[in-house]
Amino acid sequence: MHRTVRLCLPAFLIVGVSVAREPGTASEPSGVTKSEVLIIGTDHAPTCFFTAPGYTNSHIRVALQKFQPTMIGVESNPLWFSRGILNRVTYESQVGVSWAVKHNIPVYGVDWQKLEDLAESSRRGLKLAREPAPQPRTLKQLRQEAIQIAKYAGLSRTSIVEHPSDLFRWLNTEGAEQLHSAEAPRAKGTEAGIRMLQALEYRDARIAEHILTLLRRYPGGKLAVLVGAGHKWPLEQILSRQPDIKVVSWASLPISTQEEIAAAWEPLDSLGTLRESLDSILYYFNPEGVDLSRVRDHLGRLAQAGIDNEEVQYFRARYLVLMKKYDEAEELLRALARSNTGKGFSYRLTNGWWEFAVSFMAQIELAKIQDLKGHRQQALAGYREALSNLEKIAPPIPPDESFRDIEAWTTDAGFAFSRVWSYQCARQALQTLIQEPFSSLYDATQNQAQ
Repeated sequence: MHRTVRLCLPAFLIVGVSVAREPGTASEPSGVTKSEVLIIGTDHAPTCFFTAPGYTNSHIRVALQKFQPTMIGVESNPLWFSRGILNRVTYESQVGVSWAVKHNIPVYGVDWQKLEDLAESSRRGLKLAREPAPQPRTLKQLRQEAIQIAKYAGLSRTSIVEHPSDLFRWLNTEGAEQLHSAEAPRAKGTEAGIRMLQALEYRDARIAEHILTLLRRYPGGKLAVLVGAGHKWPLEQILSRQPDIKVVSWASLPISTQEEIAAAWEPLDSLGTLRESLDSILYYFNPEGVDLSRVRDHLGRLAQAGIDNEEVQYFRARYLVLMKKYDEAEELLRALARSNTGKGFSYRLTNGWWEFAVSFMAQIELAKIQDLKGHRQQALAGYREALSNLEKIAPPIPPDESFRDIEAWTTDAGFAFSRVWSYQCARQALQTLIQEPFSSLYDATQNQAQ
């Protein structure tokens, strides 16, 4: 549900002090007060960062570099942002925060969401977590679920299928209005759809208020706002009506070259790509969907950069398993499982499951290899040991009374549910593997991604 920013940058509506410099106007010529805003439209499915070559973290970084903002706004409501919380789905926010920290400019949470709704979501989640665990699903069910989630996550959305090579450009030009125009007719057909549109319009108006508060607090400043592309066009319409605000279009920025996009790559981009491509709920039990060429490409990038830490070794082992090179993979995984350093992954998965140490994930993969080799008893021993280790670190489910107010329900309760849900997902997955042997339904050597 949530992603915590290691460096907790305060929100402008909650805390008035920033760890980075304030975006003052001392360097501006006398009399210049008109502020500029660039709305950068994004696709919230982080998987897009790893599937569409025309939409990557680098595209966002280069756009920011071209605009040279004095401050950045991200799609996190001020309360969450004051606690260092970013939604995992809005992965572009993490890219924006890291870029701002690197360039020593402040970041603000400019989103708006009804706190009562967020609190109620946490209440429902914890209530569900207290219910008796369901029966383990079959591997076939997990594979089918992965395919369905892939569709929901956006992998089959028209915008991605039709614009894979220039998705970022499309979202920030004609695509923004097209997305807005396409949504309204569909939603107006039902009472629920009308209510949804009204809620979105109200939310956009409140986001615009937050943006204007910032721009008018620092006249002459340049604000880059990273939001879902569905918000881009409505926000630009609202902001363009303000006489003291200049809305800058992405198309007006200097053209970004492929060389600039490539140079903006960072190691976390590849670590995130590998994690989503191998361990996410979309692919962990659905290896048929893994794009091996993409995995090879990012392993190669990390090798070229001289990065060979525990998580890179784990990803290399996962790739070797897909290529049926079990002995090579085992050698890597045994060393990782023995290390027991407690080191986690640099990138946390969008769906929140499998948030455990590299050594724990290596232990499970070793057991899966035994299944793939036909050594069922050794596999069972590995799964049961992993399940025993998991039970030792099971997070408690806090009682409702431990959350005193709506702020606690909106933040602390959400954290608690995320931890419990990750544990419960892993427990059910291990129970499935104990129930039936893991198997690969395809031959990687014949995979399209050779």
